Amino acid sequence: MHPTDVKSKLPERAILLLLITMCLADICNSACLGPVCIVRVQNFRLNRGQGYVQVIGKQVLARKAADNQDGKLNLYKISTVDYNDVGFYLYDSNAKRFICWKKTLDRVIGMNIKRINARNLWPYCKFKDYPSTRTSYVRLQASLDNSTEIIFNRNGRQPKVKRNCKKKNRFSMDDNAHRHEHCDEYGDFLVLNEPVYNGYQHAVYRALCKGELRNMRELSVICRKMRINETIN
Repeated sequence: MHPTDVKSKLPERAILLLLITMCLADICNSACLGPVCIVRVQNFRLNRGQGYVQVIGKQVLARKAADNQDGKLNLYKISTVDYNDVGFYLYDSNAKRFICWKKTLDRVIGMNIKRINARNLWPYCKFKDYPSTRTSYVRLQASLDNSTEIIFNRNGRQPKVKRNCKKKNRFSMDDNAHRHEHCDEYGDFLVLNEPVYNGYQHAVYRALCKGELRNMRELSVICRKMRINETIN
């Protein structure tokens, strides 16, 4: 390849990265800090009873709650920094655990960062989302397998059988219409950005920038910046 060919591609890549950054900034708006957003993940089937995804012990449940007292319903959505492998992690700072798939990919559990690092399980903790047939809702799929999604039953627990949710043409209306009820109705989610509040950066710093989390690739840069700000302030 001629040297000029390499140089000619650099502006294109720069423009692409700029567009991606602008899109992410627009989506996150002011409720995000770098790759980090504070969100609540609400299950469609349980929305009348406020069914929010939480880590309780090691279990991941969709729990009914009347309010968001002390931020107990909040999760941290941490986007990947690799543009070639877009995805995100979900971290419950109250349980101090990430939401991760078991190796069998039959359900998700709460997993601490020590176990994830020791067994190199980060690929099992990465998610992608795609639009549901319901307006504004998304499906949450395993990054490792786009046929595997999080679903809950009417009690807010994960059913044991998940492989029935596999579908070859995920955007086919006919396919969606004939899917099993629990696949269709219990796997849609609203991912709601929490509004910005005073001390937002301090909350992120306390939750994510202490202990081993601060060395996570996606967090290392913003944690260093916030550590300097904390020292100055």
